[in-house]
Formats: sequence, structure tokens, C-alpha cells
Amino acid sequence: MPNVFVSCRHEDLVHLGRLITSLAAEFGAGGTHFYTGDDPSRIDEVGYPWNVVASSDVVLVLIGPQWEQGIDDAGDSVLLHIDAALKNGKPIVPVLVGGANSPRSDWLPRDFREAASHQAFRLTETRWEEDVKHLIQRLRQVLRHAGVPRNAEPMRMSMPSGEVPSGPASPPGATPSRNATSSSDALRPAEVDRRDIFISYAEEDSSTASNLAKELRAQRLSTWMYEEDGVPGISHLTQVFDAIETCLALVLIASPRSVKTTNVIREVEAAHERDKMIITIRSGLTHGQFTASSTILRMATGTAVSSSLDGRDPKEIAKRIANALRHASQKAKT
Repeated sequence: MPNVFVSCRHEDLVHLGRLITSLAAEFGAGGTHFYTGDDPSRIDEVGYPWNVVASSDVVLVLIGPQWEQGIDDAGDSVLLHIDAALKNGKPIVPVLVGGANSPRSDWLPRDFREAASHQAFRLTETRWEEDVKHLIQRLRQVLRHAGVPRNAEPMRMSMPSGEVPSGPASPPGATPSRNATSSSDALRPAEVDRRDIFISYAEEDSSTASNLAKELRAQRLSTWMYEEDGVPGISHLTQVFDAIETCLALVLIASPRSVKTTNVIREVEAAHERDKMIITIRSGLTHGQFTASSTILRMATGTAVSSSLDGRDPKEIAKRIANALRHASQKAKT
């Protein structure tokens, strides 16, 4: 059965208790193994906490507002858990509590900054139960990506005093090398989730992207956008480039913000390198302003015509995109 390691700092214990209560209500008293910080009775045990993390299937890290002050104590228990997870190739799911912001790499020491690239999941006070349900759904996705079989469900739960499953250990003081397979490669799904459309957009345009995705799905086109389809615990770079690799086309929401956003430019460049169709939908920009905004975007989109979303029904734009894909598909067959 799958094992979940939950790590948190002392300041976030109040949220930890509530989370475990919610998960216990979902999975029952038998539930997933939860290891919540350091067990004082076992702190001198050889290999602890590395052996516990090494035998877990996923590691949840609760992140509260105090993280913004930075964590630079190498002996911090949460850093020990993150270190063990990274070195054992375990999925890491940052869980934001208490109104915390998504972690930035400069909040952590250099060797731990990879953890900040994993998509975070937010639990809010006003929507706690609903958010926990979504977290549970995402955890099951993470477990599937990590290769945990479906027959491992339902999960089992026990408190920290429960028996620790056996597993490979890296004793404190040792410097275990990373697995021959990197954590990102190890987490690639066995069956690729292929989507028709990858939507590239800036965070400020998320509502525009979401509305367009809804209309594209109405046209029977599957879509992938980071905020809706990203799986927490897995590097967003791995997910984004896997989605671009397998999509039929990239739809760029070109706005004054997105054309200056590094991630958006990289996504368009990656689609161009993979010879994907790139469809530009402008929002708040003329075609001339778009082509003048970035050399990379201009070269990647070439002479293709862009469409304006300003004052137009997203349904009309979605139909035009669907027709463009059908035309390209028919042309490829001839």
C-alpha cells in the first residue's frame, strides 16, 4: 500500500493536525502511513529520517508564511526530509497553508532549490474540505505518475508512532548519490497523457486561457494548461515539456504581459523546435505589436496570421482553431 510522508515545521503544526484529520476521514483509520516531522524517540536511530522517506511513495511538505523569511539552517528537519526525498527520487508536493505564497528558490539553500520547482497545492481556511478533496485527487495522480499501482488503494493511515516500513537508508552524515535515473525521469508517466492543445499564457491571463480551454473542449479538442492540469509534486518543467512534446498544437495567448514572460517564450520556442503548429491569439495587442515584442516569438510563429480575442466571442476563436487543426490534419494525410 502507498506510503505518504508529511513534513512540517513547528509553526505549521495546527494545519498539520487538521490535514491529517481530513485525510483520516477520507481514507479511514487504517490509512496511509503519515510521518509528521521528527519522532523524538527515534532521532538517534541510524538512518532516520532517510529510511522513512526512502520507503515512502510521496512527500508532502507543509509551507506556511514564515517560509518567506528563508530557511538556511542545514539541520532544519524539513530540509532533512527534502534532502532525503530529492536523493531518493521521491515526488515532493508543497502544500501551502496559512495564506503562504508558492515557494521561491531563494527561500532555500542552493542544494534544496529543486524542490521549489514542484507545483504547490493550496489549502485555504474558507474552502478547506473542498481543497483537501482536490489534494487527494492530485495525490492519486502523483502516485500513478510514480508508478504506484491502483490496487494499492485504498490507502492506509497510521500516526507517527506506527511501524516504519523497511527501505533503503542513507544514514545521517553520509552523502548518498542521486539515483542513476533522475527524479524527473523517474516520475514520467508510463502512459503519456496526450492532449490536442497546449495553452501557453502568463499567470495574469489565466482566466482568459481557462475560458478558451472550455470552448476548445466544446469543440472536442483536449487541452493542457498548467494551472488546471499540472500535477503537484513533479517539476513543472518536466510536465510542461512533456505536454508540448505530445500535443498537436500550441495556442499562445499573446498579451502585453505574456510576450515578456520567460516561461511563455521558452514554451513557444520548445514547440517551434518540435515542429508543432503554433496558433497565436492576441489579447490587448495588435499584430504589429506582437511581432515587434520578441525576436524569438516572431521567428517561432513565422508568417502565420494571428487572431484577436478582443471583443470577440471565445466560441468563435475556438471554432477557428478547431478548423485549423482539421485542415492541417487533412493536409498531412495527402
